[in-house]
Amino acid sequence: MKNADWALVISLGILWGMSFVFVEPLLAYLSPFMIIYLRVAIGAFFLLAYFLIKKTAFDWLAETILTLIIMALLSNVVPFLLITIGQQTTTGGLASILNANTAFVTIVLAASLVPHETLTINRVVGALIGFVVVTTAIGYQNIF
Repeated sequence: MKNADWALVISLGILWGMSFVFVEPLLAYLSPFMIIYLRVAIGAFFLLAYFLIKKTAFDWLAETILTLIIMALLSNVVPFLLITIGQQTTTGGLASILNANTAFVTIVLAASLVPHETLTINRVVGALIGFVVVTTAIGYQNIF
């Protein structure tokens, strides 16, 4: 990867991680539903603006729209809402660390349930490195 690619990955990590920090104080003023509504709406606004500026062609078929709605609900709205509801009883830091475990669980589930998703050496090494980083962040004594 080039340096510019690494800068983009780091920027994405910062932006993603900051959402956990901002949700915590917002919960004092807004419901989890309103926080997620605003988060998704603001993201949709910027995405729509990007598509309009780039003049990207889009297929406005009912099937495409329905697929996008289902994907938005399953990939964004429901997980964000559940995390935000969970943050009512925990800290943003713990929520972000628990969310980091999603990748490890996904690798194991995909290898177990999807026939063509095998555990390659790169996936295993990546998962182990991630697990070590999360374990270090949480602290070994807090895992067991």
